[in-house]
Amino acid sequence: MAYATIREILSEVDAENPPAPEQFPDFNPEDLQAWAYFIYVYLDCSQADLRTWPSLEAERRGWPSFLPKYDASTGRMGDVPAPESLDATHRPTAPFEKLRKILDYISYCMEVWREEPQTYQYPTRILGFLFYDYDEYDYCFQRAKDARDVAWEKAMDYSARALYPYADPNERPGGPNVVASGERGTDVAYILPDIASLFLEVNEEWNRTFQNPSIHGLEIQSGYRTQNWHEQVGTVRQSAHVAGAAIDVLPKQRLINVLGLNVCIAYLCWLFKRVAWKSPNFRRVTLTDGRKVDVVPYTIFENDMTCHVSYAWLLCAAVNRNVRQDVLPNIVRPYNGDVPSNRNEFGGAGRLHPLWDVSHRNRRDFGSLSPSGGVTAGWLAEYISSNLNVLGGLVTELDVASLGNQDARLGGGT
Repeated sequence: MAYATIREILSEVDAENPPAPEQFPDFNPEDLQAWAYFIYVYLDCSQADLRTWPSLEAERRGWPSFLPKYDASTGRMGDVPAPESLDATHRPTAPFEKLRKILDYISYCMEVWREEPQTYQYPTRILGFLFYDYDEYDYCFQRAKDARDVAWEKAMDYSARALYPYADPNERPGGPNVVASGERGTDVAYILPDIASLFLEVNEEWNRTFQNPSIHGLEIQSGYRTQNWHEQVGTVRQSAHVAGAAIDVLPKQRLINVLGLNVCIAYLCWLFKRVAWKSPNFRRVTLTDGRKVDVVPYTIFENDMTCHVSYAWLLCAAVNRNVRQDVLPNIVRPYNGDVPSNRNEFGGAGRLHPLWDVSHRNRRDFGSLSPSGGVTAGWLAEYISSNLNVLGGLVTELDVASLGNQDARLGGGT
């Protein structure tokens, strides 16, 4: 069925008396006018209201600049604002960047919805909605929470499906896409937009680095898992995969055959962090304990099998611990309660330790890198250079030069 257009949505959804959020017409996840109207009717009908909320950090205030405005006097959506630059619109990661900012704004709205009635008397106005008693507020707050769930599901489903073409075709032959849950016959997946955006940036960097087309393209070994499937294939109870906050990644098998699995995993652990720090989307967030941390992935040199890339800790970031359950949707709270914040990847981005920068040709003790180590592009360049005679031409001096030009630093240091 085709997506609903903004004209159809406006004719079907009365801003003054909208249906339940799950009955809002299905719209294209890239339709910014539809997103703006969806937010307007369920979460924020003031839109231009940039009042200061002392409990929130400044970077989380304000309507996303790329979203149009709804004019209640005419019943029409405004035009989508002109992009700041053509490069921004034509980057393959642009839709995910916008989805992340939309979800951030929805999380901001949820914090406002929860906090304001505690400090104001009725009648009161919350993000443009006027309430005369608690029952009215309670009804609309629940509707806002339902809208939050619909929005996150749409954004995360879109992000997961964008990664479907990168799934390893040999991982489960004849079965569902491994970016999805892994349960046969199930076609559902939820991935954070941050992960989809990062993966595409890393994949582009990978293809620029290695010249041989036969080893272009990284492959996803595992993505979202339902709880049932994770209980069958997982090794830990609390998994970022179940929250849609992790992917497992490897290069093509032919490169693994010549470089070695551990070398490939260790390099990917470094590469995902390095690309995140260099990305134009780089940012900092505040964790629930007040720490300000860089938005870089938590990477794991996982069981000599794969590079595990996670943003699970983002699910705990930038919201007060006491209100988190009113901000985060159920699809990223998979354990019938709060997202764990003090275990492994749920606790913060983490650093690579040890990080091998200088090759030392005879160094082979990859076990010391597990689970949180990595090797830099410089290390890999030296390693390849010393083994060119046994690599069968799959990797060449051109690749060595490209690797040698990559900055080994991570953030402010190694």
